[in-house]
Amino acid sequence: MEVDDIKTKARDLTTHITEYAETYYKLAVVKATKKATDIGSAVIASLAAVIFGLLIIFFGSVALAFWIGDLVESRALGFLIVAGFYLLVLVIIIAIRKNIVFPYFRNLLIRKFYD
Repeated sequence: MEVDDIKTKARDLTTHITEYAETYYKLAVVKATKKATDIGSAVIASLAAVIFGLLIIFFGSVALAFWIGDLVESRALGFLIVAGFYLLVLVIIIAIRKNIVFPYFRNLLIRKFYD
């Protein structure tokens, strides 16, 4: 009687361990899927924001260049001044990229991944 009882308990234990492993695997798949969809949706939303932001900057820059060109009575000089401003911004970004820009984006990605 005791041997049959031990066999039954061993089978029950094996069944429970198998169910636990399957449940743990399914939970890991669900968590990975949720993380992937969260990251994917964040990438799509960020991409849309970047595209619209670039369009706003582009059309705003053209309007600013025309306005400055009218002020200085030379459209070409207006566009040159706006281009010079963007060149100055680019030089500043390149100068601070290792101390500010790279750590900011690295921390943003890490935060998004572990969130």
